[in-house]
Amino acid sequence: MNRSKAPFASVIQVALDLDCSDPHDAGFIEAFIPISLIMTAWKQAILEWRALPEEERHRRRVLGLPRKVARSMALEGEPVSAEMLEEIVERDYPELFAAVPGATAARFALVGPSLPPVEEALCVGECLRQAVMSLAGKVLGNTRIPAVLSGHDLPAGNRHGHAFYLAEDADGDGRIDHLTVYVPGGVDQECHRVLVRLTRLWKREGQSWRVLLEAVSDTNVFAGSSTLFGIGRRWTSVTPYLHPWHMKKKFTVTDQIRRECKERALPEIRHLVRLPSIKIQGRELRPVHFHRSRVKRNLVQPDTRGSFWCIEFAGPVQGPLALGFACHFGLGLFGRAD
Repeated sequence: MNRSKAPFASVIQVALDLDCSDPHDAGFIEAFIPISLIMTAWKQAILEWRALPEEERHRRRVLGLPRKVARSMALEGEPVSAEMLEEIVERDYPELFAAVPGATAARFALVGPSLPPVEEALCVGECLRQAVMSLAGKVLGNTRIPAVLSGHDLPAGNRHGHAFYLAEDADGDGRIDHLTVYVPGGVDQECHRVLVRLTRLWKREGQSWRVLLEAVSDTNVFAGSSTLFGIGRRWTSVTPYLHPWHMKKKFTVTDQIRRECKERALPEIRHLVRLPSIKIQGRELRPVHFHRSRVKRNLVQPDTRGSFWCIEFAGPVQGPLALGFACHFGLGLFGRAD
């Protein structure tokens, strides 16, 4: 591409879409864009890129080829289909799209100049699902989206075997910095083909963040860097729990938590304590501070307030653990506390 002929406004737009973790693209940004417009997130992305193993750099370069070639050809006035280019890449590099044996989750880092607050975990979880559904439709076709990703047309009795779309503040600074698509039944070939292509997350208001795949693996691999994963007996609320059934005199919130855990074949609950708040970055957060309503309308939502809990089980429990209303979108999420 002859970049010298591109109008400055076009160069700005191209730069905004570049993979800033790629040193080649980063050099282009610094050459064409005033230093005042180079955001801190881009600099951080370059450092993160340099810290990646060479194998991971290769994977990301290959996955980025269709987008970069399509963009360059469009600027030259000879547009080509990015979908066609992706098919070529998948054919020539099958190892990058092969399912990982035993994998049950894909974990991503969220990168951007202003990451969303942890109170928006539900909103981000819904955006994550929307992004995955959009990719699945493009890659597999709208009629072939796996039920474990969509949550639709599941076998009777399989209420929680489909994907959980979880947003996480892994470093405890009050901002969402990681995303996880957790598939209890396993990430098969079709799911893997979709998830490895996720590179950006959009909010409905137009704001977006870059998404960097860290790994598709068994959840225990992530236990060292996140309390959402691993095995433990004591678990504490990370986001508000909203009871999924209407309360009755003899069917309280604690009754509902115990019933749900029993239905999921979890160990018996030994202790169950309600917490008035949770502390994040020195702030005392109550359930009311969190977004607690789904975007989808006409849903039955027995609980609009929410509550925090500490659950101690009689035996070990494998994370992630999410219970209650909208648990597949990040509410009712618990972290290991032992």
